[in-house]
Amino acid sequence: NEDDLPSAFTESVLQAANSKQNITQMTKAREAKVVEFTTARQVAMAQANVTIAKAYGQRHRILQNGRADAAIIEAYVEAERQAYEEIHKTMGLAGDDLIKYIWYDTLGGGGVSSTGSAGGDVQMMV
Repeated sequence: NEDDLPSAFTESVLQAANSKQNITQMTKAREAKVVEFTTARQVAMAQANVTIAKAYGQRHRILQNGRADAAIIEAYVEAERQAYEEIHKTMGLAGDDLIKYIWYDTLGGGGVSSTGSAGGDVQMMV
């Protein structure tokens, strides 16, 4: 005993089922995009934090290198000052004569950082 339904009714039922399937498919696609975008945002935030941490590390490295360079320069300048003070006392040089001595000593490669064969830490022109 087959009952045939009107074709308009059958088409309406099929269209409703098709629409429901499309709605379900679009809802799932939207949910997937929400997850995708949330993940992308979390990754971007993590990368931003890494960039900030890297910048802080570089900042500290630069500051430490600057402080180390300043300490080395300060040590050399103090050693040179003490050496030229000793020259001032020992040789009695002062004013322009001491400045000329320092100038010629510098041109001659003397000073604290010199690697002369004087045997000490400081080589001065005498």
